Amino acid sequence: MTAPPDTITVSRLRATLASLGEGVIATDLHATVVELNPEAERLTGWTGTEARGQPLDTVFSLLDERTATPVTGLAQTVLRHGAVVGGSDTLLVARDGTRRPVAHTAAPIRDEIGAIQGVALVFSDQTTQQAAQRALRASEERLRLALAAAHQGLYDLNLQTGECVVSPEYARLLGEDPSSFREDYAAWVARMHPDDRPAVRQAYEDYVAGRRSEHRIEYRQRAAGGQWKWLLSVGRLAARSADGRPLRLLGTHTDISARKDAEAALRDSLHEKEALLREVHHRVKNNLQIISSLLRLEAAGIDHPLTRAVLQDMQHRIRSMALLHETLYRSDNLARVHLRPYLERLCAQLFRSLLRQPGAVQLHLDIAPVRLDPAQAIPCGLIVNELVSNSLKHAFPGGAGGAVHVELQPLPPSPEFRLSVRDTGVGLPATLEPDRLRSLGLQLVSDLTRQLEGTLAIERGPGARFTITFRPAGEPEARAEARPGSLTT
Repeated sequence: MTAPPDTITVSRLRATLASLGEGVIATDLHATVVELNPEAERLTGWTGTEARGQPLDTVFSLLDERTATPVTGLAQTVLRHGAVVGGSDTLLVARDGTRRPVAHTAAPIRDEIGAIQGVALVFSDQTTQQAAQRALRASEERLRLALAAAHQGLYDLNLQTGECVVSPEYARLLGEDPSSFREDYAAWVARMHPDDRPAVRQAYEDYVAGRRSEHRIEYRQRAAGGQWKWLLSVGRLAARSADGRPLRLLGTHTDISARKDAEAALRDSLHEKEALLREVHHRVKNNLQIISSLLRLEAAGIDHPLTRAVLQDMQHRIRSMALLHETLYRSDNLARVHLRPYLERLCAQLFRSLLRQPGAVQLHLDIAPVRLDPAQAIPCGLIVNELVSNSLKHAFPGGAGGAVHVELQPLPPSPEFRLSVRDTGVGLPATLEPDRLRSLGLQLVSDLTRQLEGTLAIERGPGARFTITFRPAGEPEARAEARPGSLTT
């Protein structure tokens, strides 16, 4: 016969049970409660005095969590088979009716010779763990839905072995079965479009070696159906060894095929519109040149000097507009006119046409590399046409020599530009009234300045100077890149 435990042993056992964070209930051979610790009292709602002598199924009342049916005979199963049994999908019904999820394990209590003396039941409250699991599952589901909606897949690449763990969304965006899809670095490279491999490998190697601050590159991958898909790969190093070697690269693959298709369609449409617009500028230029030729032929058949001069002036104005359309036709930007080559060609054209003694008058150009909207470039060209023409026709009588200066420069820090045409000729008449400009084409200059919403300043001499100050439309695009050196012709 086994001797009963001494008082000290029982006291130590109870102290140990009281210190445990889990509930513990012990029964005898009849599945009757003989002991329970404080955590078991808290969870079941039974005190030790009340619980002793009660059947285990009464004190530890369980329900199946999925079916809400009673779970009974736990102790009897252990006593009958001498096995350890347990579960986690159960609800403990406390004495006051409160229900909480618990995980439990029941095992036989044996004496020194291995004979079963009772059952030890250990159980724990799973409320916090289940709430955390639910939150984790909800978070994972939100992440899955977000990745699916964004056509993104996650990857975790082992940089030492080339093995890669990917999310189901990554397999799906390639048209693969997530349950059977396996990824590694070699397979990833093999599926890549041959034209993209050198750049992708270089970007990958540069990032891993620390020569690039981020891993971000676009490339094409062959999907399960054989079609090419554009992917955006973004990654970041997640782990390094003790000696600094990179170990893991975590990131996302995003399907950007729709965006690439839209970009290609937009480029095609833009090229088509640019070709059409270039053709329009080309035809406008040709039509203006035809009109200029008709005016030249008409002027050649007129004996009246004043009428012929008027027709020639009209011819020069039309040429200036034709030249602008030709500049746009040859430009890489149909929305902005590069004024420097335009004004250089315009002034050279005027000198060839109007200067009777080549070389007698020098042309000095100081024009910043400015791009303007055509709506402003046309008035600027016409203003230069009028003012340079006036200087060549009136500033140097009798074949006198001199110079004509044309300048276009920004006025920092203001966003305005200054267009200036000046000469070293005889100057303007002292009686000329700016508000009553009737000759020399200056009325047109005044009107064009108002069209630019600018201001016109006139200096009479020595020589003559006309300065137009205006604010360009679309300031960031119109600003000068740098101040060039003067060009003398």
